[in-house]
Amino acid sequence: MYRRGDEYHRHPLDGPVHEHFGLSYANYLVVERSLLQSMPIEWQESFITRLRELEEAFGHRQRAEVFDVTAATEHEASDLTEPQRQQLGITTDWYRGERPPEHLDGDDLAEWQHEHENPDGPVYYDRDGQEIDADHVVLLPAEDPVPPYNRGRTYLQPAYPGSELCGDVLNIDGVDRTCVRQFGFHEKSRHVDADGFWWQQAYGRLSNRDAVTAGH
Repeated sequence: MYRRGDEYHRHPLDGPVHEHFGLSYANYLVVERSLLQSMPIEWQESFITRLRELEEAFGHRQRAEVFDVTAATEHEASDLTEPQRQQLGITTDWYRGERPPEHLDGDDLAEWQHEHENPDGPVYYDRDGQEIDADHVVLLPAEDPVPPYNRGRTYLQPAYPGSELCGDVLNIDGVDRTCVRQFGFHEKSRHVDADGFWWQQAYGRLSNRDAVTAGH
């Protein structure tokens, strides 16, 4: 809160954005374009209005030209498998910096490992050799379950009453588009993520990610 004259105002740093991020420690908010273009028109108009106001308000600030966004899943370092650790460049030290003599093998090596193993578990190091905690959260690259925007053709059905559009064939920009649902089938299709809906040109080729179709 801050005071202006006789009135107290809520400071922007204590506002809804701070509450939305909570304790995530995230610096950025990423929203899939496919979701944005699937919002009701009223939402899109409100969103774009605020986005333009944001750009105007901070147009004087130097900002990064582009960002490289990668879909990922969160994992604690101790929960990773060995191949996953290798993928992220994470190494472990079970023996408090000691290495077994090169001549040891078999039972002798197993005995040495048993005697020198850290009872508190391994120490983890990141790709740069910096020690990290066992519960340190890392990001493992993963496939994005949301289909790409496909030049404005991907439509994902919102989950709220009165928003159902599937079953209709609409003409958008001179192209017939059919809202398709995940539980249809097509001879050239594969399964898509739950609640996946998007537009397909009627009787045409699917978007660049294989999808299931309904009715064709």
